[in-house]
Amino acid sequence: MPDPQVTLAIVASRHIQETEIPGVIVAEHHDNGRVKRAFVNGEHVIHTSWGDLMPQYTGDDESRRPRLAAIRLDAEGRLESLALETTQILDTPLGPLPAELVTFHENGSLKRIFPCNGKLSAFWSWQDEYALAPEIALPLPAPLLPEKADDGAAQTARYINFRLDPDGALRSATLWPGETVTLRTPVGPARARVGFALHADGSLASFEPATALAMQTPIGVIHAFDPDPEAISGDVNSLAFAPDGSVARATTVQDIIRVEQADGSTLRFAPRDAEDLCSSSMATPDDSEGMIEAPDPLTVWFENKAVSIAHGRLGASGAQPEPAAVISLDAATFHVEPVRRGLTLAPLSRSCG
Repeated sequence: MPDPQVTLAIVASRHIQETEIPGVIVAEHHDNGRVKRAFVNGEHVIHTSWGDLMPQYTGDDESRRPRLAAIRLDAEGRLESLALETTQILDTPLGPLPAELVTFHENGSLKRIFPCNGKLSAFWSWQDEYALAPEIALPLPAPLLPEKADDGAAQTARYINFRLDPDGALRSATLWPGETVTLRTPVGPARARVGFALHADGSLASFEPATALAMQTPIGVIHAFDPDPEAISGDVNSLAFAPDGSVARATTVQDIIRVEQADGSTLRFAPRDAEDLCSSSMATPDDSEGMIEAPDPLTVWFENKAVSIAHGRLGASGAQPEPAAVISLDAATFHVEPVRRGLTLAPLSRSCG
C-alpha cells in the first residue's frame, strides 16, 4: 500500500509566507503531532524574502542528490530547513549566493546556506562534490578585510556553508579542504583554512590557521597551529580571540610550556605523539625522510586571570579538552620554549584504509 499523502501547512514567519503543499508524504512527526519532515511530490513554490524556493521532489538512490524529505519544520510548524530541487541564487544579506540547501531561524531569516548538497557515498566522493562547488567572492566584514581592501573583497574560494545570525550578519564560513582565504586578524594578516567565525560586531572570533602563527599571549609567545583539527565547520576553530582582540585560546604542536610556581616547584607541559594517525605526514625541513608523526597538541585558554593548559585539541562540537592544570597568571612565572628549533609543519594529510 502506498504511503498516504496529506496537505502540509507551513506556518508564516517574518520572511516566509504561509504555504500549503498538497500531496506530501510525512516522514516524521514531532512529539506534539505536528509534521517534522516530509517528502514533496511535484513542483511547488514557497514564497520567501530570499526568492521563490522550490523544494526538492526528484532524485534516486544512485544519483548525487537522492530523493529525500526536503522539508523540515519546527514543532510550531515553521520552516526549519529546505532542500532545493535545483541550485537557486538567493537574494541574501550577503548578496546573491547559490544554494542547494538552506536552514532558517524562527523568524524565517536565513541561518545556513549550503551551495552544494550532494550525498557522499561510494558512488560520490567529497572530491566529486568539491569539483562542482562554485567559487564565491564572499563580501567580508570590514574588520576582516586585509589592509588592501580591494584585494580582500576580490578573494574567491569554495565554501561548504555560511552561517548568518537572525539579523542577516555573517557569523561563520566553512571552507572546502584545500581552500584558504586571507584575513586581517588581531595578530596581523593570516591565511585561514577550514573556516572562520565572527563576533557580532564583525570582528574575528576564531579561525583555523593555514600555517603556524607566532603570537603574544599572557604566558609568552605561542606558535598557534593544529595540523589535524577536528573541526567540521567554521563555527569551531583552534585559534580564538576575545572581542578586544586578545588571544582567548590557542592550540600548539611546536611549544613546551614551563611553569615556575611560587613554592619553587616546576611544571612542564609538552605536545605528545598521537596514538592513531594512520599514515600521517607533515613536511619538516630538517627531517631526512621529510616525514614526522603528528603530535597530540597542547591547547591553552585564558579566562578569569588564569590559564588552562590541556593535552589535546578542541572537539568537533567546540568542547575544550580536560585541563591538566588551571594556573593563576599572578601566581607563577611562565616560559614558552620550542619543541624543536627550526621545525615547520604543514596541515596533516591522511591515507587511512
